[in-house]
Amino acid sequence: MSEKGQFFRRISILERLPLQGRGKVTVQELRDHLRSMGEETTVRTVQRDLVWLASAFPITCDEGHPPGWYWHRDTAGLQAPRVDSLMAMTLLLSHEVLRPLLPSGLLRNWEHYREAAERSLAHSPLADWPRRVVVVPSGIQAASTLPEPQLLQLLEAIEQNHRVWLRYQAPGQKAKEHTLSVWGLVLQDGILYCVCATSEGNPLLFAGQRIQSLRLLDEPALPMPAIFCLKDFARAALRFSQPGQAILLRLQVHCGLIHLFEERPIGTKQQILKRGRIWCTLEAEVEASPALEWWILSFGDKMKVLEPRSLRLRLKETTASMARLYG
Repeated sequence: MSEKGQFFRRISILERLPLQGRGKVTVQELRDHLRSMGEETTVRTVQRDLVWLASAFPITCDEGHPPGWYWHRDTAGLQAPRVDSLMAMTLLLSHEVLRPLLPSGLLRNWEHYREAAERSLAHSPLADWPRRVVVVPSGIQAASTLPEPQLLQLLEAIEQNHRVWLRYQAPGQKAKEHTLSVWGLVLQDGILYCVCATSEGNPLLFAGQRIQSLRLLDEPALPMPAIFCLKDFARAALRFSQPGQAILLRLQVHCGLIHLFEERPIGTKQQILKRGRIWCTLEAEVEASPALEWWILSFGDKMKVLEPRSLRLRLKETTASMARLYG
């Protein structure tokens, strides 16, 4: 083996090792990983590489059978290139935005990147960035939670292609037990859903916070069909939007709000048709969905739908019902 080949093999080994407390990797798993990259080697060679690397880097193994290797907890692992100020701010802002949305288990795996970003800014003018940058959430409801052990088992089920057993309680129903194949995960408005298939191959959607218990099974999962689109299924199941049902939305908007639409267009081909002293008229092509109706209603008496007529009538019925409720 050439020195160049040995160098890249050892780099690949270091990149594969997890941080302490986030799993471990055995020699055989490292060998399999190298083989998947086209690097044929032996278990003995990988063992020698690990011993050599342990003399130069803060890596170690436990006393398991077989032993598992990992980076020490107090190290940032292998990181190249160095995180510059711009990348550091990107990582830190991303962490702040995602913190209320993602389960803590996922964010914990990101912790060493956040720490690296903090170190990068420690001796720069941005060292006091928490005082200068604030992320203000726009949502009212708190994000639901999914216990970390269950999240990790869902991810492991996808990675190992195994079935899971779970106990699930839908609203207003008794808890039921299911044996399922996990096909994917969906995140919407802070809620984590898992898309699972029954033994017959029928996909179903499960909200993470309603899973009471979950166990990984030693059974192969049904493969996800090539024609199955996770995004389309999730959008239809969550009734967030109905792909393909595009409408030409014409609105009358209070002039004091028109700058919001100039800064952030609501759809393709948006144009402002008329600017008046009190009202402005605009139109844009958007997708019809319940989310669109909720958004329109959130503007109260500062927005009025002109077209399409079907949407205008639905909103008329909704607002009339609201008026009766509050009257």
